[in-house]
Amino acid sequence: MFFDLAQQAGATDAKSLAHQLVLLYDGAGISAWLDRDPSAETAARTVAATLVEAAVPD
Repeated sequence: MFFDLAQQAGATDAKSLAHQLVLLYDGAGISAWLDRDPSAETAARTVAATLVEAAVPD
């Protein structure tokens, strides 16, 4: 799913972006669950936006 979305967004390296987003998604989910950290979602969204901005040319 992340790879397809990265391609559709026009990422320069869709495979790399997808991999980064999967790691972020998994890490945020584990943090929210194990650490009971409700701010994990907000932090993950911020990081994801930064990753996408860096990977998709204007």
